[in-house]
Amino acid sequence: MLFMSGINTSNVGQQKDASRLAYSYIGEFMEPIGAATGVAKIVLQVVSNKKKPNLEIYHHLINKLGPEYEMASPNGDPPTKNRNHERGIAFYLVNIGGNRAEDVTLNLSGEFDRKDIRRSIRNIGVFSHIIPCIPPGQSIFLMKLDEFDLYDEVFTENTGKLNGFTSKTLKIELTYNGQNSGFNKVFRWFYDWKKRKQYIETYNFIPKLFVGDLPSSEYA
Repeated sequence: MLFMSGINTSNVGQQKDASRLAYSYIGEFMEPIGAATGVAKIVLQVVSNKKKPNLEIYHHLINKLGPEYEMASPNGDPPTKNRNHERGIAFYLVNIGGNRAEDVTLNLSGEFDRKDIRRSIRNIGVFSHIIPCIPPGQSIFLMKLDEFDLYDEVFTENTGKLNGFTSKTLKIELTYNGQNSGFNKVFRWFYDWKKRKQYIETYNFIPKLFVGDLPSSEYA
């Protein structure tokens, strides 16, 4: 089931001012075309300057308003106009280097996770399997965090309440090898002998860094 926050668009001013993170459930999303296009442009500009694989994790803030729809009002009042509002953060793994990355492993550490344990980040396939190959310029969608996932939840006897952005963090360690060809075969053999991979990168996700305004809303 998808949970989305509804925005009343009868008042245009309220619709345009919906720019801050709020306490609300938001649902799963389809990968935003604009974000993928933006990543591709970055990659095209960087790839030609790199002679080796170089993996980076990029994030994209989501602030998307869905198509307008009408909801019936009780007691015969005129229907109200609303839009579903999606807010969250999407993460992409991108090879901005000029060579293929092989045997890519993403290791997770830290206490942060999604609120719904059934949708735990640890259960996502790219974090539990080796990615055989990421060509230059390739972008891989990793995950999306709902706005609600970013908050701490304080439980009383029978209820819970949100208590600001969580202080829990997440670390993603990327380990990978370069292309197994040419002179790099020698280097690969040396690192294999040491039971290590050629490259190690880290990405630290700190939810409190995202406190503040969202980018302008996108409209479906």
